[in-house]
Amino acid sequence: MLQRISAFKNRFELYFDENAAIVHTGLQASGQDSAVFYAKEIAALDELKRLASEEISIRSANAYVLADLLSQAVAIAEEIHETADPGTGKDTLTAAIVEAEVVLDAIYEGIIDDFINPDDLNEDEPVFSGEFEALKTAILGVKDERGAASGINLKNLESSNSALYNHINRKYSH
Repeated sequence: MLQRISAFKNRFELYFDENAAIVHTGLQASGQDSAVFYAKEIAALDELKRLASEEISIRSANAYVLADLLSQAVAIAEEIHETADPGTGKDTLTAAIVEAEVVLDAIYEGIIDDFINPDDLNEDEPVFSGEFEALKTAILGVKDERGAASGINLKNLESSNSALYNHINRKYSH
């Protein structure tokens, strides 16, 4: 393995200065609005929220169906969280994910099991939408403009076992 890495480094050094900082961009174009970049994910969250509200609107809402819908929303948010740039937006998304997971746990533990519509329900307002809206709002606050390897050098990237280093290693080690 060390010989492969050494051969890779020798080939790689012909093209790159291993002490120079890497410019690694994320998937989102610089300055691109998150509502545009995450449009499909936001649409999926809106549909999950609609389905949850529809489930609650029937008299015998199934808690496990609601939990499944919310867990799908959490999975979408977690996928975005993986590549989100560090900062306040990512912290807000982390908090929204944790809050949704608390609700999921409460449903699965039977703490939340009564999904009755209140008498003063506004028919135009979706029910059980708070968690979905919190995830959606948090997603709109994150960016993926900067890659995880941005700012570090090749020497440090090698020791980080990052996905970028592994991709480069596979590509140039053959």
